Amino acid sequence: FLGSRSFSHELEAKHVQQVTQGGGFTAFGDDGTLTFEYRVPERVCFRGDSYLPLSVLLAIVDEVTSWASVGVDPARRPGVSIDLNAALAAGRVPPRAGDHLVFLARSRRMGRTLGFQTCEVRTGSGELVATARHTKLLDMGRAWGIAFGAGFDLTRGLLRAFGSVDRPLPTLSPTIGSLLRPEACEVEGEAGGVGRAMERHRVEGGMLNEVGLLFGGCQALLHERAAGLAADCAVGHGGLVLGAMSVTYLAAAKRGQSVEARATARAAWGGESTSGLVA
Repeated sequence: FLGSRSFSHELEAKHVQQVTQGGGFTAFGDDGTLTFEYRVPERVCFRGDSYLPLSVLLAIVDEVTSWASVGVDPARRPGVSIDLNAALAAGRVPPRAGDHLVFLARSRRMGRTLGFQTCEVRTGSGELVATARHTKLLDMGRAWGIAFGAGFDLTRGLLRAFGSVDRPLPTLSPTIGSLLRPEACEVEGEAGGVGRAMERHRVEGGMLNEVGLLFGGCQALLHERAAGLAADCAVGHGGLVLGAMSVTYLAAAKRGQSVEARATARAAWGGESTSGLVA
């Protein structure tokens, strides 16, 4: 926490960067609701139709709900994700580049070990875009509880005194496509509207969170990419839109390791159009 690569300065740099990219935390209400506003940039939309992938929205939910939890937790525990899920509101299409989104996150319940958060995503005019839920493991150990609970004033003083080394802002990838360059990709179809896909990626610096592990939102993006390839194969054309997703985290990946996402999609046909699809 005190060196030139300190956690606190990494966070500070990223929040400065968010503001310059059209987003930022704008309010923390008395009821514990944390508000984050975001203008969707073109670079996070990896489809040609400029839709925001649901996994990218989920990545933002991960960040905002985590800070909402920290903000009401006496021990200020960031925790680690157990599961994340999000779904577009009925009848909604995904946000597009240039849209103004408002994330409203709250901690619904917090215990010694687990925390449960929810988030609503709305347009700037208040229309519901999506809902999301986040479950976190909050047990950070006794030392954390002392340093960031009863001893937080001392910890804060040490950070201010020794953690003020200037650091450049983290490098932004030009687009999601340039960040995610698969080492291998396989797609195959089967009779009856079944598609299978695999993508393997090597974990690189731009995919890491502040503690050097593969960011949960990036993992969700890998799932969506593989599921999208399988779904396109199952129906025989592209342009499908993901309406809901759920990710359960079982282990963490580090820089240099390879991670592999595999997906199977099955289409239920109604006439000449796809009436249902699961990936």
